[in-house]
Amino acid sequence: RAAATRRRRNVPLNQLIRVRDDVDTLTLLTHASEILDSLVAISANLADEFDGSKRHVAVAMKQLSALAEILVCRARDNLDPQGVNTCGPETRH
Repeated sequence: RAAATRRRRNVPLNQLIRVRDDVDTLTLLTHASEILDSLVAISANLADEFDGSKRHVAVAMKQLSALAEILVCRARDNLDPQGVNTCGPETRH
């Protein structure tokens, strides 16, 4: 059991998950944008499930993740001014 406990210790995420060194910036930003888009959708669904302060937290998560996605998309646009890889958060009401 002691060995199992040692294996379960908290390891920083950056030591568990590595990004390959040969991946270009545009690809990284594309994946980051897709992850953020998923977070926007999840937090929007959560906001619909809650009332009061929990709803406010879920809405704030949605807004912050949408803002982060906008910034990632701008960085992608700066790298790819021809607009081959367009992105942006969907408008959800």
